[in-house]
Amino acid sequence: MNIIGGFVFLMVCVFGGFLIAGGNLAPILAALPFEMLIIGGAATGALVMSNSLADCKRMLQAVGSAIKGYHHGEQDYIDLCALLYRLLRVSQTKGMQG
Repeated sequence: MNIIGGFVFLMVCVFGGFLIAGGNLAPILAALPFEMLIIGGAATGALVMSNSLADCKRMLQAVGSAIKGYHHGEQDYIDLCALLYRLLRVSQTKGMQG
């Protein structure tokens, strides 16, 4: 969900800033599919050339995991609370460790 929200925010800022500066969106929207093909193809080609096949597969899996998101369970929250409690106890008894 963060990825989609971030992408929407990015587009609003880029095109909104262009409009506020007095730009005309018609030429940009007409060229948008071709620009995306050129820029996206160049970026994808450079990514594939500079990494091994195994790395590319792991990147695709990581992107899928980022889009799908991680669902935290009850035990995760219990562990987090226990960790925070321990850290606070250490900081209260021993002070800042630095």
